[in-house]
Amino acid sequence: MTRVLFVFLDGVGLGPPGAANPLSMTPLPAFATLAGGHAWTADAPPRSEPDHVFRPLDATLGVEGLPQSGTGQATLFTGVNCARVVGRHFGPFPHSATHPILARENVFRKIRQANGKAPVAFANAYPPRFFEHVRRRRRWTVTTRCCVEADVPIRGLDELRAGRALTADLTGHGWAPLGHDVPPIDEAEAGRRLVALARAQVG
Repeated sequence: MTRVLFVFLDGVGLGPPGAANPLSMTPLPAFATLAGGHAWTADAPPRSEPDHVFRPLDATLGVEGLPQSGTGQATLFTGVNCARVVGRHFGPFPHSATHPILARENVFRKIRQANGKAPVAFANAYPPRFFEHVRRRRRWTVTTRCCVEADVPIRGLDELRAGRALTADLTGHGWAPLGHDVPPIDEAEAGRRLVALARAQVG
């Protein structure tokens, strides 16, 4: 069975080469491999390989203004230019105009429609206060709304402690200030957990 991992590195863009761009000046061999040996800069050429595609994209999506996660993530998860649908960049939560698009076009739902038996999993874990906020405000993020629309379980503290989930920062260091007894892990262990989740074929 073919498995596909979507890993989103938020807030990283391809700027011009030079001292002001840490992605240009810092040796990042894994990143460079994905770009065919080229540093992750604005002049990196597109590249297609049997196991991955590297495509520099304009995060503004042709819409003037500063990109925001609400419309940007909605575009990534649906393939629809949600900034253009809304008429502006919007975030951090999804704009109401994109709710039908997220319900109909999100990648989790598309996979389920293509093959009802295909396992789909969302690896991120959320702290209890997130679920409490949702119960009070009924306000999902883009990613969690996609999960809800496709019946993909949203993981929490129990799954994280059992090693069946990852935090947004991968290592879990950000959970300590929240008062949760979750031992942090290193980046290598985070990678192993992600691969294990993919191999487990659980939804």
